[in-house]
Amino acid sequence: MADVNTNTATQTQEQGNGTQTNTTANANTTGAGADSTPKVKTEEEIRAELQKEYEKMADKRVTDAIKKKEKEWADKQAKEKMTEDERRQAEEQERLQAQAKRDLDLTIKGLKLDVVDAVQEMGLDAGFRNLIAVEDLATITDEDERKTKLTERVKGMKKLFDAEVAKEVAKAKAEFLKGSTPATGSSSNKKDETKYDEYKKAGNVKGMISEKLNAYRNRDEE
Repeated sequence: MADVNTNTATQTQEQGNGTQTNTTANANTTGAGADSTPKVKTEEEIRAELQKEYEKMADKRVTDAIKKKEKEWADKQAKEKMTEDERRQAEEQERLQAQAKRDLDLTIKGLKLDVVDAVQEMGLDAGFRNLIAVEDLATITDEDERKTKLTERVKGMKKLFDAEVAKEVAKAKAEFLKGSTPATGSSSNKKDETKYDEYKKAGNVKGMISEKLNAYRNRDEE
């Protein structure tokens, strides 16, 4: 009888220990699940991260400036070690490079003036002159080839513009056939009316697109 009681007590204790173990395991699992929940960053943490990024950028600017200065010092020291002939050759090379850069800049300016004339001749808005890239054309040595490429580029832009105008005209006609009419604003709103709105009411699609281009150009210049 005593043995039976002992076995019963042992089983009860083991079951209790098992229950405790399971409870502990469940608690640990729950705790682990709670830890996996993403933590929301505080304002101070976000500010600290931004500060670190700013410091990295500032360090990069300083490093770049130091590297540039070190190169200047190295070039200067190299020149000091050169013979008279070597120094003259190096200076001549620098002069030629500077002259080549000036010539390239002048060519780019000339091409930009040519763009203004070409845009005007084709009846495009003056704002198009800022949408036509010419820097790559300046590397073409043959002047006639440069002008030919530039004319092709301006014509391509005009073709795109005309296609956009045709699309907008078709859209406006479709709205008109549906019976849509422009909304009429009060006199107080007329003061805030833009040129784009005026062109839109008048059905001047070219004017509308030109205003969009002007707005795009002004935004880039700011």
